Amino acid sequence: MRADRKRGIETDAGRTLEVFRAECAHQPMLVEDALGQQMFAILIQLKAGCTAADHLAKPVAETFPHHPDADVILGFPALAASSAPGCCQRSETTEPGSPTPAA
Repeated sequence: MRADRKRGIETDAGRTLEVFRAECAHQPMLVEDALGQQMFAILIQLKAGCTAADHLAKPVAETFPHHPDADVILGFPALAASSAPGCCQRSETTEPGSPTPAA
């Protein structure tokens, strides 16, 4: 980390703490409790999604090399067998959703 990025960090941290501890940054307790329950539910959904992705990782890694275009896909920089579909930038000349020629 560069030295100039640390300068004044204690002051900024103190101001941030003051803002979050001030009364204006709080909602009535009933609302804060409801928001806490909502956040808990969102975290449960996130954990479920991460668990599902972890369970899918091994089968994908085992079967992806058998895909007919695996060599082409893996030829792109920063792509792997576990890359998300549609993560590549679309061609500027191809309309989204347009059919692609058959190989």
